Amino acid sequence: MPEPAARPSALVGVAAAAVALGVTQLAAVPFGPGADSLTAVGSTVIDLTPGPVKEAAIQLFGTADKLALKIIVLGVIAVIAALTGQRERGRIPLGSIAIGLAGVAGCAAVLTRVGSSWVDVVPTLLGTVCGIAVLRLLVSGRFTDAAPDTSEDAPDRGRRLSLITFGLLTAGVVTGVAGTVLNRLRSSVAGDRNAFTLPAAATAAPPVPAAVQPNGVTLPPFITPNDDFYRIDTALSVPQVSRDDWRLRIHGMVDHEVEFGFAELDRFEVIEKVVTLTCVSNPVGGELISNAKWTGYRVRDLLAKAGVHPDADMVLSTSIDGFTAGTPVALTDDRE
Repeated sequence: MPEPAARPSALVGVAAAAVALGVTQLAAVPFGPGADSLTAVGSTVIDLTPGPVKEAAIQLFGTADKLALKIIVLGVIAVIAALTGQRERGRIPLGSIAIGLAGVAGCAAVLTRVGSSWVDVVPTLLGTVCGIAVLRLLVSGRFTDAAPDTSEDAPDRGRRLSLITFGLLTAGVVTGVAGTVLNRLRSSVAGDRNAFTLPAAATAAPPVPAAVQPNGVTLPPFITPNDDFYRIDTALSVPQVSRDDWRLRIHGMVDHEVEFGFAELDRFEVIEKVVTLTCVSNPVGGELISNAKWTGYRVRDLLAKAGVHPDADMVLSTSIDGFTAGTPVALTDDRE
């Protein structure tokens, strides 16, 4: 009787998952950041995580919380792939099912992102198919099943399978990293941002009193340099919007909807203010607080063009990635 086929190693499942993720990341490049299913899954995890758990993670990991989340997500994927990949040769191909379900979850996560479309799931579907194909190939026995060859120069089929599996695992990782880097380079607006020059303020900020920097006391400057200003990103992948693409739409409880492009803001008066900004997660004595001179436009001047209804009580600001912030209309009066 022939010997039963050996159970695939855990590395086989991990290699198949790596290929699935790598192909997905690389295929997402021409589609744009919206097709990045790994970021979409991580963002969905953040959205579904209870507030107390989020706060605990921030306290534990600090500004490395997003990196920690990505590592955890990849770790969970690797563990599931390893466990189910070992059982791919059974009556039920659990490895293929796991990759298929992961693909469905990735597509669902992509579609939950703001501005997504059905086209954005194409890279995830392609990666899922490639991952399943690789897993089926590695467990097919093509590299190991054969009559024993006892000659001295006979190939070690077990070693051959291990090398092929490791090679596919490496290829998946390299492809995924390349796709991530290319996606960021393709969508980056760093050049557009660096070419921008702030408009001159018609109303300058009042000078900072000299007394805020007492003599004989070593303190950081009252106005924090831009390069040292604290920064906390709410999104796993920072949205990239050029000046040509940026739009400000004011709608809702207004007399008439208005929309401004970046160049159209030139019609409004530019002002300068010294404002202190602090993160909601900043502890007492923490470093997530800074002073700066801010240049911009009065919100009330923009709202006046739309005509806010008397019974409206809040301005709801929504960013391109769906982040929201509410501001009472009362704070848009002459207090600036």
